[in-house]
Amino acid sequence: LTTKVSLTKYEITGEKELAGASLELYAAERDANGNYTRKGDAIEKWTSTDKAHEIIGKLTAGASYILHETAAPNGYVVASDVPFVVNPDGTVTKVAMKDDTTKVSITKKDITGENEIAGATLEVWDMQGNVIDSWVSNGTAHEISGILAAGAKYILHEVSAPDGYVVATDVEFIVDANGKVTEVTMLDDTTKLHVTKKDITGEKELAGAALEVKDTDGNIIDAWVSDGTEHQIIGVLAVGKKYILHEVSAPNGYVVAEDVEFEVDVDGNITRIEMHDDT
Repeated sequence: LTTKVSLTKYEITGEKELAGASLELYAAERDANGNYTRKGDAIEKWTSTDKAHEIIGKLTAGASYILHETAAPNGYVVASDVPFVVNPDGTVTKVAMKDDTTKVSITKKDITGENEIAGATLEVWDMQGNVIDSWVSNGTAHEISGILAAGAKYILHEVSAPDGYVVATDVEFIVDANGKVTEVTMLDDTTKLHVTKKDITGEKELAGAALEVKDTDGNIIDAWVSDGTEHQIIGVLAVGKKYILHEVSAPNGYVVAEDVEFEVDVDGNITRIEMHDDT
């Protein structure tokens, strides 16, 4: 009788034939515990197509073999070896190997690592700088399944941060090669502005000045009356935009100062603005 073996390569659902997997066939030995190991050189090597790979009249009836995957297509994880025994009665021995998809879960959080942030424009790059995926965060994890290559390195890049936050440093990550979810977290620091109101000498803090921070369209972002201490604006202003510190009225005995135009530090450092009132 001629032996007939049909080897199929499926995705994890077992429904779709998977092309592009590098496969090898080995003779197998079985130990006393029932475990199979490969022995000798590969009997046959091939790359999967969208059809089953058939081996006719080459394998020994009743003998043990192992189907081994050396490389999975991009988006899939290399499967475990599949041992099998060739049917001794001449019927077709059907062997199926299933590849799980790669899974990456990306979260965008504030610097505390507790709060999800919406409104950040994000990209995943390969190491050549090609954009593989792009999206705007919506307050939930972003899932990338069946796209990235197992064991490969990628870069999570923030194109722009929401108002009140600073663009984060790129995050490199490697996709898990065993089918587990690769979890990647990027943290955005808040923008920080400290405003001081001093007399012309720059030594004395002044209380009683009515102050505003406005954008260049004249919209009032924050307003307060100085109390002799620094006024802080945290997680409100946007990086890369110009703002104006405007004095509405000065304390008695002082002259209203000229407007001060400024930009928030893009690296998350404290932006310090001093406004001086002459007498």
